[in-house]
Amino acid sequence: MNRALTSLRPSLPLLARGLRAAFAIACAASVAALPWLPPRALAQDDPAPEAAEANAAADQASPLGVRQERVRRMLGDLEKALTELSRKLEAEEPDQAARLRTAFQKAKEYLLGSRMEEIAALLNASALESATAEQKEISGDIESLIELLLRDETEAEKRQRELEQLQKWNEAIKELIDREMDLMEDTQIAADPEAAAMVLEAMAKKADDLIKKQEALKQAAEQAKGNPEAAEALADEQAELRAETEEFAEELQQAADQAPMMGKAASAAQSATEEQKDAERALGAAQPQEAQKPQQKAIDDLKEASESLKNEAEKAREKQAAEEQEKLAGEQGEAQQQAGDVAKEMAESSAAEQTPGAQQAMEGAQQSMQSAQQSLQQGQPQAAPPKQQESIEQMQQAQEEIEQRIQELQEEQRQDMLAKYLEIFRGMLERQQQMTAETKETDAKRDAEGNLPRRDRVGLRNLAKGESSLKDETAKAEADLMSDPAGIVFGEVVSAPWSPNSPG
Repeated sequence: MNRALTSLRPSLPLLARGLRAAFAIACAASVAALPWLPPRALAQDDPAPEAAEANAAADQASPLGVRQERVRRMLGDLEKALTELSRKLEAEEPDQAARLRTAFQKAKEYLLGSRMEEIAALLNASALESATAEQKEISGDIESLIELLLRDETEAEKRQRELEQLQKWNEAIKELIDREMDLMEDTQIAADPEAAAMVLEAMAKKADDLIKKQEALKQAAEQAKGNPEAAEALADEQAELRAETEEFAEELQQAADQAPMMGKAASAAQSATEEQKDAERALGAAQPQEAQKPQQKAIDDLKEASESLKNEAEKAREKQAAEEQEKLAGEQGEAQQQAGDVAKEMAESSAAEQTPGAQQAMEGAQQSMQSAQQSLQQGQPQAAPPKQQESIEQMQQAQEEIEQRIQELQEEQRQDMLAKYLEIFRGMLERQQQMTAETKETDAKRDAEGNLPRRDRVGLRNLAKGESSLKDETAKAEADLMSDPAGIVFGEVVSAPWSPNSPG
């Protein structure tokens, strides 16, 4: 490790401790000054005048305000040290570098610098009660930051930190996939709104034709009541109609894979086929009255599919190509930026060390989105959907790798948990065996009348307390263990009735 790195590392805890001490002094000084202010300065009934007073006195620094501003400058020094130290540690100690970046990110999330400026303004305006309340809140945030800087992580904590980061990325990628699918759908419509509308209307007409056939069959089923032969004949017709509906549903689903706008209609058509199967079975069993309910549900499902397709066709015609393409280009740019942000976070975080393919996939998705955006900007929306589909597949690839790593970490956590409780139960067993042996020894000391000497009676009471304590520990261990799915089987064993004759 070079001299600059060696000299820089010890400064971090010194800066952190100095920050804590300086801020504590500023807080204590403002609190001590509270009783000596006139009542007007302490009044909180009307916050607006106080805010105006704080702004008016911003240029008149008080001693407390100067101290507070000094603390804020120390925070700035600490952030610079964090950034520099993180950069120097990256190659040799990536875990330490990641922890420093986390601390720096926390400082930004807490908005420490801007909040300290507000406190200084309040102190300069002698609004000490408001300043003190804010100081107490910010003190807790600073303590959390300092603890993060000075405390070494355990392996379990590192694993948990990695798990939380991966879960955060997984959720962000999921949202990005959904957004990109919506963009691809809109882009396909923008490429040729009239053609898209015509396709949708043609599919809606197929749905309407199926509805008419199903309504005719439902009416025939009503007339076939009490006529088993007629019902069985209708079962064959219902089977033929079901086959047509299944073909229609499959056609919609294939289209929905490329045009998500058809997804709702595809789902409704698939549901109709299931209802038609029930109606077919009822007719085959010569129960036409039992067939009418699923037949009506199938009609309702097909109507839902038809209405969805017609609505999408109407939307397609309403799209204005040039304006829509410009709007989509902007939205695609935002999605591309989000994908880039996730990829950058992965590149800078040790949590991505076990998922290098996910980072590469997200970088590829960003590039694909950028190509799609360029096509939209150049007035070529028909060239964008293939790139959008490519980005979706790349993000799905990243998501798969991240989810696999999440499962691995969760399994490691479960194994750690089981190992911990195995050790706890071993300790309990040793104590139980010892108390059992002492109980036998005590019982052997009874005289002919069954009485025990006083010293042994005292020992017996101590054994009873020990058994009670062990019971409480077992109950707590059982509750903790049962809170994790991996511990359910062990929890059943722990909670099983125990008797002196139990094995072991």
